[in-house]
Amino acid sequence: MKKFLMLAAALAAASGIAMADPACASGMNIIGIGGPITVTPGQTYSSAFSCQLGASVFSNFSVVTNTGFPASSTFSLALSVNTSADTLDFGITLSAGEDVRLFYQISPGIPGMIMTVAGSGSTIIETACDQAFTGVICGDTPLANFAVSSNKTGAAAFAPAATDFIFKDISAGNGLSDFTQQIVPEPMTLTLMGAGLLGLGIFGRRRK
Repeated sequence: MKKFLMLAAALAAASGIAMADPACASGMNIIGIGGPITVTPGQTYSSAFSCQLGASVFSNFSVVTNTGFPASSTFSLALSVNTSADTLDFGITLSAGEDVRLFYQISPGIPGMIMTVAGSGSTIIETACDQAFTGVICGDTPLANFAVSSNKTGAAAFAPAATDFIFKDISAGNGLSDFTQQIVPEPMTLTLMGAGLLGLGIFGRRRK
């Protein structure tokens, strides 16, 4: 009984730590910019938003209007997130020709990602790094770098880092409304979960 109470206390403490950030849920707004507003290329919009998906926290979001914007253009952005299982569905409203750079962090890092892009004529180039970016340059050797165009899916697997620094170069093409990012399950994690469940089953049968 004493061991059981200690285990329960440990699980409760872990649960308390995990709940420090809200779970990523449908309709959460990451960055909301009233619009249309006048911007100049290279303007940065940051957010204190963070949410947890699985064991990882997504945070430190910022959007930079890229040089594709003509000077003093009008711009509006509503970046929200929906979630289903291990997938984040980013809702983003970009008009034709608009190009932005999205940065955020994932901690602890994930072992890979699958990205699907909607819209028409749009392209997202994704770079994952284990150190912070200087501008758009990875502070170390990139963990992954791949491009996905509208109505297609791309994937990359890499060694998990303590923190993944993510950079997405988003070119809206003829317009872009959303894209998704799915976390690739770590094979070792699944193996350990299976072994743990098997062990509990054997323990239960011995008790009987």
